[in-house]
Parts: sequence; structure tokens; C-alpha cells
Amino acid sequence: MDDNFLEFIINSSKNEAEQNEEIELTPIEKNDLFKLSYHKNKKFPIIDIPNISERLNEMFILLKLETEIKEVNIDNVHEIYSSKNNSYYESSIYNIRYPKVLSKFFSKEEIAEILIFNPYSLAYKMEEYFKYNKAHDFLKSIKLSIHHNGICNNWNEIVDFNNKSISFNPFKDNEDITLTFDTTSWIPSSHGKTKYSKHPETGEFNYIDGEIAFILNYKNKPSFIISLDILNNKEIRIKQIQSLIKKRNKLRFLLGNDFFELIITEFVKHFSDYKVNLITGESLIKQIHKSGKDLKEHDINAFNRVISTYNKDFNKLKRINKDESTKCEISSFKMEYVALSI
Repeated sequence: MDDNFLEFIINSSKNEAEQNEEIELTPIEKNDLFKLSYHKNKKFPIIDIPNISERLNEMFILLKLETEIKEVNIDNVHEIYSSKNNSYYESSIYNIRYPKVLSKFFSKEEIAEILIFNPYSLAYKMEEYFKYNKAHDFLKSIKLSIHHNGICNNWNEIVDFNNKSISFNPFKDNEDITLTFDTTSWIPSSHGKTKYSKHPETGEFNYIDGEIAFILNYKNKPSFIISLDILNNKEIRIKQIQSLIKKRNKLRFLLGNDFFELIITEFVKHFSDYKVNLITGESLIKQIHKSGKDLKEHDINAFNRVISTYNKDFNKLKRINKDESTKCEISSFKMEYVALSI
């Protein structure tokens, strides 16, 4: 390997970072995402990567790092990730700052297995990496959503939701309706501004209540945003279904008055082996209030609309255990969700 390669990597990364400021951020398209493989070692998929030790050492040599990894196995894998172990601090996977170096030694899937999934943490320094890799950004959000709602120690759960999201094709009979994806813009946050998509009317980044957003587009124009969280053991919590166009939303007109139920039904049908939950109207009001807006006091019409929309009886969908809704502790109040089935 040429000694000038590292300098090239550093300089090109800097140039990309400078250029990135001028790039218009767009939603994550389906063709940005890629399918992943399941692993027998669900907790440490890195162990199953062929010749992982040799390839890591080769990369560390290129980066002029002195630590040598003799073998990656179940007994020492934590040292690869841990920054608490001083001997591995500089050569910790998460202290590698140059995305192009990783891409030289590992495939997209292998990078996901190394970076996105580990049982410890997700270093903020790697946020620089995600700027150039939207698909990994999406995987990161799946991982963090599971982590924020429990414990994320099963690689195959990330694989399953990612692969099913790629194959999700709601209202497939109409080619004018397409699906794109988005995530929250800040790593630790379970809600907030979107990272990529902007409101079609205001040009501002959209606000989402969940960590992952599915955006329904009509003729390439964002029309609805659905935000949700992913939990352990194949569970989805839908936290928001919102029209992005106040007037003359053509997709809403096309779907009819039952658009709310139809959109949820598409999720329940496609993620048929998941437990799909919908937030209750009361909990959504609490969440909106927590963000600083008291609907009951300042917009009674919006308050009534939220309650009636999220609590109404559906035509075909069934609410399971309506009187025993799932409760989730969030800060100082409880969020309630009701499971749905067809």
C-alpha cells in the first residue's frame, strides 16, 4: 500500500465534508438501502466476518496505529469496541475517523456488522461517517430505537426490520405512490426534526414523534409522514400519521375518508409477524404538550381531532385488548398504545 493513500483519504474526507454543506439533503430512497444477512451469532456478527482480524490489522497499519489484534472471538470482542481499555483506545473501531478507509477493507454489510451493531454504544464520532452513508444511518436508527426502548442485543432483529422495510410497497397498484425513509437528525433523540426530508410547503425539516419515519409520496411529492419506534421481539409502535399538505392533498383525496385506517392497514399487513401498536389520542396529546404546545388550551379543534382520529373505531382493523393498552414509561408520564390486527 502506498504511504500517500492515507493522506489522500484524509484530504478527500475533508473535501467531502466541505462539499457536504452545499448538498441538498433528500430522503433516503429505497435504492439507498440494502438487504442484510442473518447471523448465527446474533450478539456479535463481527465474529462471523471472514478474516476479520487480518483485515482490521491491515487497516490499523494503514492508519499508522500500533495495536495488533490476534483474534476476534467471543472472549475479546469487547476490546475491539471499548474505549475504556487504554491499549485499544486509539485503535478502537469507533475512533477510526475516515469513512473511505473502512470502505476499502469492508463491504457495506460488513461495515454495518462492525459499526452499527455492537452491544455497548454508538460513538458520536461516527456521525461523520453517516453523512456519506444514508443506508447505515437508517440502520443506526433501527438499532437506537430498539436500544432506547429496551436492550438491543440481537443483530437479526435489525436485519429483519431493515429487509422488510425495503420490500414494503404500500398501495403498490398505484405507481404514483412511492415510499421514502427518514430518521431524526440527532443521535440520542427519540423524536425531533428529520435529518433529510423537508416539508413540501414550508421548506422546513419535518418534526417526527418517533425515531424512524416512512414518507408516502404522491407523484414524488411528500404527502404523509408516519413515524414510529421499533422494539425488541418484533414490535412496532406507530406514534404519528400526519398529512404534510394542509389543503388539496391529492393522496388523501385518492385514499378517501378512511385514509388513516388504510395507511395503518398497510403496515399491519406487511409487518404481519410483528405486533403493531398505535398510540392513543390521550398519549399523543401528552406528547404534544411535553413539546411545549397545549392543544386543549390553545387549539380545541386540533385537540378534539387528535382524540377522535387516534381513538376512533375502525371499519376493518381491530383493537386488541383495548382496555388493557400497553404502557411505556417516558420521562414523567406514561405513553399508552393499543395493538392492532386485521
